[in-house]
Amino acid sequence: MSTTMWTHRPSPGAETSAPRRAVQLVTIHCDDDELDRVVTAALAAVPGADPGGLTLLTVGEDVDGPAAGTASDPLFGDLPRHQIIALVPSRPGPDAEAVLGHVRQLVSPFTTAERDRIARLNPLVQETVRRYRAAGTDLSAATVVFRDHLLLEKLNILDGLVALGLRPSACLVVGKPDRTVYRRRVTADLARSGFVVADPDDASFPVHRWLAAAAPDGPIVVVDDGGDLVLDLLARDGLRSRVRPIETTTKGIRVLRAAGLLDTVVNLSDTSTKSLMNRRIAVSCVYRFREILRHEALEGQGCIVVGYGRLGRRIAELLAGLGMVVRVVETDAAARQLARAAGFEAVADVRAATADGRSRFLFGCSGRPVVPMAAVRAMAANPVLVSASSQDLRPVLTHLRRHADARPVRNAGVRYELDGGTVTVIADGHAVNLYLAEGVSEPDYDPFTALMLTAVVETATGAPGRPDPELWCCRVADLQLELRD
Repeated sequence: MSTTMWTHRPSPGAETSAPRRAVQLVTIHCDDDELDRVVTAALAAVPGADPGGLTLLTVGEDVDGPAAGTASDPLFGDLPRHQIIALVPSRPGPDAEAVLGHVRQLVSPFTTAERDRIARLNPLVQETVRRYRAAGTDLSAATVVFRDHLLLEKLNILDGLVALGLRPSACLVVGKPDRTVYRRRVTADLARSGFVVADPDDASFPVHRWLAAAAPDGPIVVVDDGGDLVLDLLARDGLRSRVRPIETTTKGIRVLRAAGLLDTVVNLSDTSTKSLMNRRIAVSCVYRFREILRHEALEGQGCIVVGYGRLGRRIAELLAGLGMVVRVVETDAAARQLARAAGFEAVADVRAATADGRSRFLFGCSGRPVVPMAAVRAMAANPVLVSASSQDLRPVLTHLRRHADARPVRNAGVRYELDGGTVTVIADGHAVNLYLAEGVSEPDYDPFTALMLTAVVETATGAPGRPDPELWCCRVADLQLELRD
């Protein structure tokens, strides 16, 4: 283990011997030369405002050394590992937090070695890009808005679009407000590359105003996860005729169908490729649920699964495989019959499912805001709520956030204290497989990632209209077979 210090030169008279507190900024993987370049460049870029003598401490670990108390990703497990820590005066100047945030942003992008590993995660994406380049595809005139979870594979999609000529300044990336492992680093990396990145925690970012300034004319490709952004843009007179929307989720398709806009959208959610991903998504949700509750006994415990669609069906089966006693809530009569045929008790209403107080666990899989506080009150003592989407638990979370005392539970979510008991909400209501995790492994998700890239390219370069995404699915499947051979 090695330790090195770099100090930003304070202005004359600044206190450098005052007590300091340590703030861990990031853990990166690179050789000593790149580490030196990263830290030196970050300190050199500190604005003129004096932080009171900012010092950066780096703690380097050998590959076979200790993990210094933080988890290490096996993706980078054979690379030298360095923690970058800021030593901040205990009584910092007024600009210290701004300076610290600026430095964190500068040291957070992925290193050269990390980027190389990330690129290898999506061979289908890389080969798709190579073939488009060979065909002379040019995206230099395109404008793209990309709203999705900021996962590692999204870097490969966006890098691929840039390799095909997309200008990063003509691409707005709107991250979703989750807690994925690399969200902060992906955001910093995209910003370094010149993409326009909206703060994932700022739902008020004016996308339409950015488009008015950045793309006053021409078509706009909008990739959306959830349908809300497409719905907003298609409601604006100046944008309606220019937006070419692509939707990737069941919830988004439902939203757009209800608004009568489905015939304007490239629907990737209902493709054969996405259908194949549902089992992998279910596995990642249940695996993360079990990992978070690794010290809880689940066998024999009652669990209500809300929604028995493509995802809920698989999650119910996996939970039953853990020994849980699964009861299904499903409003669709045909889907309820399927649940009963699979051996599950099934009812149409959440409150009916919780009324007997037998179930302590509830797993939301409907993609709709359907779980009320009244249903949760009827569950067994100290219930635990979890969801595969950010929608199911919204009603109960609204109540809890207004009326209960919240206590964060590290690496699990939030525990709410109410009426002498507790309600634990895993991931605080966000999708459980994206909570301090990366969801489905990038190679397993590679076919859909390649499909997303294909959809953007074809939508940006093709004639207006509704293409058939299944043709792209066939192309991706053929390419996958070629690479396996």
